[in-house]
Amino acid sequence: GLRDREQEDKVSSCSVVS
Repeated sequence: GLRDREQEDKVSSCSVVS
């Protein structure tokens, strides 16, 4: 997720980019 990017570095990629 956005704040949990610490764990999800790959999935976050798509969410954070938004």
